[in-house]
Amino acid sequence: MLLRFISFGILTLILAEPAVGQTLRGVVTPLRGLQTCQVGRHDLVDACTGQSIRVTSAVHDLDAYVCQEVIVSGFVTIDECPVLHAESITTTSLSCPLVVRSLTLRDAGQTRLQWNPQSCFPRFDVIRGNLVSLSGSADHVSLGPVVCIADDWDWWVTGSGPTDGAIPTDGGFFYLVRGDSPQIGNGPYGFSSSGLPEVPDSGDCP
Repeated sequence: MLLRFISFGILTLILAEPAVGQTLRGVVTPLRGLQTCQVGRHDLVDACTGQSIRVTSAVHDLDAYVCQEVIVSGFVTIDECPVLHAESITTTSLSCPLVVRSLTLRDAGQTRLQWNPQSCFPRFDVIRGNLVSLSGSADHVSLGPVVCIADDWDWWVTGSGPTDGAIPTDGGFFYLVRGDSPQIGNGPYGFSSSGLPEVPDSGDCP
């Protein structure tokens, strides 16, 4: 029997053709933009790692679970891409806050920001701060005063992040992005290696 291995968060799917039963936990997210795999309209995303697998169902309306964390039991097939066919779905609490990942600077001047958008967020906030202003406390990481570079940025319309037209010329600085959703509110800007939330002191986007 041919076995294939696909990493999904802390789990590894051992895929036997044509199908194998699986139980996975993740957030049901709608597909946006161009997709290399044309099967289905939803992904199941590990909220802690960002890894995902396409999910579809003949017995459940996945739109009813969008942006909720669920435990899905079903079987996985591989055709155009690995697909989890959901047979049972149970909602559960969010295991990790949804964060924006892989923030980079693009273009010749290194001034345009780009990131991997989380599709549960229709819009995004972008801030810039100074590295010298960072400090820690018992319950959070203080980002110091920040500048709001973009408020409610619609990545899905522009296809990229905003350009920072006022990059500091001295000292080190950083950028952070959070998602904004009417369903789940503002996401976090991020967390320290010890799990403390990163919080601006002032100047945050509304």
